[in-house]
Amino acid sequence: MSNMLDLDWVWRHCNHFDWDGYGAEAVSEECFAVVREIMQRFPGLYRIAEVSPLSNGTFSFEWEADRNNWFNLEVGKERYSAYRQHHESDKVEYFPSPTATGPNADVYALLETHVMKFAQEYRLSDDLS
Repeated sequence: MSNMLDLDWVWRHCNHFDWDGYGAEAVSEECFAVVREIMQRFPGLYRIAEVSPLSNGTFSFEWEADRNNWFNLEVGKERYSAYRQHHESDKVEYFPSPTATGPNADVYALLETHVMKFAQEYRLSDDLS
């Protein structure tokens, strides 16, 4: 789901309890606002991400260079979690959401630094702007 029309469709279908038929939590307006902000600030990263609503009411972004090198970001209405799998060492690096700085306050800094670096390192796109 990598464009605004898809996100609008997801909003209409996932903003209520049990949207998946298996008891999924509704995706909140606050969570959608963060996803829209990511789309607007980082259109190049958004275009190359696999973006999905999750049953716990959050969104997942995944950037994959190959099956052993990927970056995952899960965004909720107030917090995020992120991790990167490194092929070279089979190491998983975690990027926890700080709680003192406000709701998702530094998710944009994480995208600007770590995710952009990952995308450039593995040449995921020629146009990340």
